[in-house]
Amino acid sequence: MEKNEFVRRKKKQDANIRYKRNNRLWYKAHNKLWRATGKGRILKPSICSVCGSAGFIEGHIPDFSNPLAVVWLCARGFAHKVVGLCAELKFAHKLLF
Repeated sequence: MEKNEFVRRKKKQDANIRYKRNNRLWYKAHNKLWRATGKGRILKPSICSVCGSAGFIEGHIPDFSNPLAVVWLCARGFAHKVVGLCAELKFAHKLLF
């Protein structure tokens, strides 16, 4: 292994460790969900819970303190959910200030 490749791998490993340390709740919640789906305690649906389309579905954890309360979304559904949430926050911000 060349020195440059070793340095690149070490930097990536350090970045991953920093990310896990700085985002501990996110990491623990996603790890708990991943283990639960792997053991069959939570079944991953084949359709999006927002738009009903089939395809690649991923879990969205709205509250990291309750990681097994998952909303299953496709990429489009995830975008709708996140964009809608951002729009609601902007609207609430305009009302408050």
